[in-house]
Amino acid sequence: MSTTPLFSHILLPASNPQGKYVLSVVAKTRYRISPDGKCVPESEPVKLEPADKFFDGGDPLITACEVESDFIPWKPQTDIIIVGKACGPRGKEVIRMGVSVQVGSYRKNLVVTGDRQCQHKPLAGPVFSNPKPFTEMPLRYERAYGGMDILSFSEAPVGYPRNPLGRGFVVKKKKETLDGLALPNIEDPNFLLTPEGLCVGEMKDWHRMPMPACVGVFGKIWYPRCSFAGVMPADMPLYEQLHEMSAGLVPPDQVEKYKSLKMPMLDFKFFNGASSGLAVPYLKGNEKVRLEGMDAAGPIEFTLPGGAPAIRIDYGPGMQTPEIVLQTVVIRTVERTLDMVWRSACEYPGPTELEKLTKLDVIVEAS
Repeated sequence: MSTTPLFSHILLPASNPQGKYVLSVVAKTRYRISPDGKCVPESEPVKLEPADKFFDGGDPLITACEVESDFIPWKPQTDIIIVGKACGPRGKEVIRMGVSVQVGSYRKNLVVTGDRQCQHKPLAGPVFSNPKPFTEMPLRYERAYGGMDILSFSEAPVGYPRNPLGRGFVVKKKKETLDGLALPNIEDPNFLLTPEGLCVGEMKDWHRMPMPACVGVFGKIWYPRCSFAGVMPADMPLYEQLHEMSAGLVPPDQVEKYKSLKMPMLDFKFFNGASSGLAVPYLKGNEKVRLEGMDAAGPIEFTLPGGAPAIRIDYGPGMQTPEIVLQTVVIRTVERTLDMVWRSACEYPGPTELEKLTKLDVIVEAS
């Protein structure tokens, strides 16, 4: 087995948050986490993920995302993604347990509870059943708070904007909406769902309900992540020009309204897909990791192995060695693997000048 990390990489022309055009090199390596906590490089380079990957090859509309594409030229923070499950200690059944992620000084705690349902009692209102025992529980957004309420309104179902895949979301307090309603398994210990706070009451008040708690990928079209989408900063002048030109195709009485409705500028936080609290200021890559409640044998502990690659880029003016940052850390607790995705980017004249470049050399190697 190799002792030197091996990297797969790709060059992505893009722009940065300051609106400057950049050539971004994204490089990925994988390690095996040994039983004694050592991170051992894989003997073959791991492929970059070209597109978002969903659990079990599922439908993106009804299945949580396992890992997102690695083809992201610029993340403003490091994403920490955990793919795994909660495990009862020594394989024993539990009805409730704690799970936590600690990476350096950053920590996230969860409470995982066995399957429960809600029942409607005419005089008491919503009542939660006792949790069923479990030995393992997938840490996926389908088991966090959220979901679709298909019975509160006759016109159409409504989904929880922060996580339409989850469970427990209900608007109206009625027998048909409450009886048999599946309740979330994964919660923030500081914001546990209660019978008194179960029903939203009015859809306009959805924002007072809990943030879904998990350690995986938070969906691109879920709120608030979707609110960060928009026009890339470098493309805003072109967008405004096209928007103004298109006004000529709009009926005269609607031109002013059309001009006032413009796409916002993209906030680069959109590219960070980690769960709340796990998109953090760039890690150095040498932080200690402790995962509790994700292995029946006890905590999983190791130290990120560092190993940032040396990346050099030359598009004509000479070889450059731009700053390298750690964009993504993916830990799979069952497979005991660690993926680290690094990024380095240098400014260049822009896409209209690509055909004029005299050379385009990229060197990525272990440092």
